[in-house]
Amino acid sequence: MLLELLLLASAASMRTQCSMHTQPEWSQRSTKSTYSTPRRAMLRAAAAAASCGASGASAVAYRTEVYSAPNTPGRTKASCKNIESCQAEGERRAAEADLRAGPLRNVGPIGASGLGRVRYRAMKETSDGPALRQGDAAEIRFDVLSTSGNLLYGVPSREPGQAAARVLDTYRIVLGERDVPLGVELALEGAHKGDFRRIEVPPDLGFETSGWKPQPSGFSGRQRLENYKMRLTGTGLQPGYAASILFQVEIMKVRPQ
Repeated sequence: MLLELLLLASAASMRTQCSMHTQPEWSQRSTKSTYSTPRRAMLRAAAAAASCGASGASAVAYRTEVYSAPNTPGRTKASCKNIESCQAEGERRAAEADLRAGPLRNVGPIGASGLGRVRYRAMKETSDGPALRQGDAAEIRFDVLSTSGNLLYGVPSREPGQAAARVLDTYRIVLGERDVPLGVELALEGAHKGDFRRIEVPPDLGFETSGWKPQPSGFSGRQRLENYKMRLTGTGLQPGYAASILFQVEIMKVRPQ
């Protein structure tokens, strides 16, 4: 009896050490609960200890593997060594991204910063044909977005059904006629066919200056535009605030007057 107890204690100790590497916690609990007699526990523990010698080494080796090793798939080694070098690397990449995105310009009324209050980024610039001037007509495609990047509507429309029917493939404007908000007109002056500009329009130079033109053609677009109006005016429960809007405009054609 004493020999059986000693054997049971030794085997149980080996089984416990092995199970820490090879069995999850829930498996350990369920295994313990199935032992009904000490002799059965001894036999099960001995079997687990026997399998431990074959599998324990590989389990430990896997668990201690360095996750950030260079050869680990999907991971890249950082090129910077400390906070200062990482900050410099981030600034360098941001400058490169700005350069690829195109120059940032300010036009319109001068603001507190001493620059024009309408900002636009020239994503693409050409010299194809005449420049757009006051009184000229132009065919444009555009998207209207919130400053967080959420699409409100655009031409051509992306709404189901309208997009398939190619409703309003382009939108015609006459510069100076307020077919688009004043801030957009200020940013488009001097553009050529093929130019693409992303324009940030402050609310006092936005839709109210054009009588809320251009109007969306689809239901979803109209609903989103109404939501933007409520942001400006408030809902009764919350006050309004000066929410800017983004226009992304591509010049498709310029017709001088």
